[in-house]
Amino acid sequence: MTRRFARLLVAAIALLLCSAGLQAQDASAYPSRPIKFIVPYAAGGITDTVARLIATRLTDVWKQPVIVENRLGAGGLIGNEFVAKAPGDGYTVLIGITQIIQAPSLYKKLNYDVFTELAPLSLLTYSYNLFLLPAASPANNLKEFVALVKANPGKYNFGSFGAATSAHLHGELLNSVAGLDLAHTPYKGAAPLLNDLLGNHVSSGFVDLATAQPQLASGKVKVLAISGPRRSRLLPDVATFGEQGYPGFEPVGWSAAFIPASTPKPIVAKLAAEINRIMHLPEVLARLDSIGAEAVGNSPEEFATVIRTDFPKWAKMIKDAKISLD
Repeated sequence: MTRRFARLLVAAIALLLCSAGLQAQDASAYPSRPIKFIVPYAAGGITDTVARLIATRLTDVWKQPVIVENRLGAGGLIGNEFVAKAPGDGYTVLIGITQIIQAPSLYKKLNYDVFTELAPLSLLTYSYNLFLLPAASPANNLKEFVALVKANPGKYNFGSFGAATSAHLHGELLNSVAGLDLAHTPYKGAAPLLNDLLGNHVSSGFVDLATAQPQLASGKVKVLAISGPRRSRLLPDVATFGEQGYPGFEPVGWSAAFIPASTPKPIVAKLAAEINRIMHLPEVLARLDSIGAEAVGNSPEEFATVIRTDFPKWAKMIKDAKISLD
């Protein structure tokens, strides 16, 4: 029995040493074949654009194809699950958005666990929501709008780019902190919502900066506030909700890269470092600025801190608004 145990112990140690050696070897040889970026949303959107900016430059540097695949459905859940269940070999990467840490509070049951089955690589971009009014609105600032709604109960509404999106949550939060009764009008995306704001068909709306940016100089919409803990460098003249006396709007939307949690740490570190480098290239920064997305780029550890900080804030917002997708 003792000899058998000794043989098993030696075999186990050898296996561990072999595994460690393979991890080191995998990192030095990685990548040796094409990498797949999974985007759970449609081609042409900001998340897709960011994925393709990174994929093109990774292909150039590593001389291996980096393919962007759009796996749509269930508000991003299908693509998220696909990567969570993928082999941890460094060849399947998720380019996701804030929804991935909101989903656990919106659904009673998910087929994957973002906190145990996915590992953070890098935060890629920040996306801010603007609170907009049609140009014809009599209100010219947030204080005037709040007074206008309170003086006309049941008359005003707010549009969002979809049920349970950050825009929906921000609208319900405004109702709560300002004591308003704005009715929610969900749209299938930010573009149709913006069109109705331009046409004065909806009283107010939360629209992401990237979608709204081309219309901001037209004079057809009024910008009352921006989400986030501080003003965006892309719109430095627009005050945050917090600055105007309405707390709780500090969490912002983001796009980010994740990888299966079982991926060897040396591969995670190598991939994360390269993505971070790409996110700080001048041409990438300029391209993202032009579409209203603020580039970030950070380490897995820094991104993990963002997740730990943001998750309870979104969870509270969802609970307070009594929103569920089950």
